Amino acid sequence: LLGIDPLREASWQIIVSLTIASTIKNTGSLFIGRHRPSVNKGAYAFEFWEGVSFPSGHSSNAFQVATILSHHVDFPPFTVLAYGLASCVAFQRLDANLHWTTDVVFGALLGTTVAKTIIRLHEKRTLYIAPKVMNDGKSLGIGMTWAL
Repeated sequence: LLGIDPLREASWQIIVSLTIASTIKNTGSLFIGRHRPSVNKGAYAFEFWEGVSFPSGHSSNAFQVATILSHHVDFPPFTVLAYGLASCVAFQRLDANLHWTTDVVFGALLGTTVAKTIIRLHEKRTLYIAPKVMNDGKSLGIGMTWAL
């Protein structure tokens, strides 16, 4: 499958986007320290290094995948479906009482922004990431090459 250029580009853009946004989310969550609604401390309960509700990682991930796949498929009904499914993920996080509304909104904005930035940098070729299969006859490995 990695021999199909659009699929390879989309896959690696998703991996890079998820890595960058997850780093931002995980670091931010620790510093912001917002508690989940299920903790019953209220929407304004923030404790440095304690809460992990803000921003929503699930919403961020869903919107990153929707953004990148929509860019590569470039078919309006697919875009509606992709963002509709991402929105379902965000609503499920609210319905399960795991996030506040601002958590999922900011997560969606974070995911969309990071994904669009990765797409833009890749198209300008200021960032190029590609999978690489290494085979020296004794062992087989998978890695990636990248350049700025």
